[in-house]
Amino acid sequence: MLPLEREAPAFACVRTVVRSIRSCRRKEPNWYFGNREEFIACVVDHWVKRATHEVIDHTLTEGNIDNQIKKLLTAMFSTTSAGDFVFYLRRLGQENERYQQLLDTIKNKRIDFMISLLQARGLSEKSAQQKAFVMYHFYLG
Repeated sequence: MLPLEREAPAFACVRTVVRSIRSCRRKEPNWYFGNREEFIACVVDHWVKRATHEVIDHTLTEGNIDNQIKKLLTAMFSTTSAGDFVFYLRRLGQENERYQQLLDTIKNKRIDFMISLLQARGLSEKSAQQKAFVMYHFYLG
């Protein structure tokens, strides 16, 4: 098991990357990425793309607002578990301001998107903000 995997089981997908670069005669993916910080940044950037941008884009493909809300909630809660990536990213954010700022940006983007869906559903701005805030923080656990 790689040192990074011991720190965060959510990085188990790293095995795929390591297998693909084993021909480089190095066992550590840090060599491929330059250093540990670059490796973590690459994994985090990939997660941001998959867990936020793609979910929002995919949600918008639904025509009906109720289906959009259902699809977003399904995407939010289907990945929640004890080993959720956000848990480890929050811990990293406590050590590194860059990741804390990224988490705040992602949080605001997700909440704003849910607010817009709830307002399109007919809720007032205040009610939509309250519900989106509660849902997001329930998602975080």
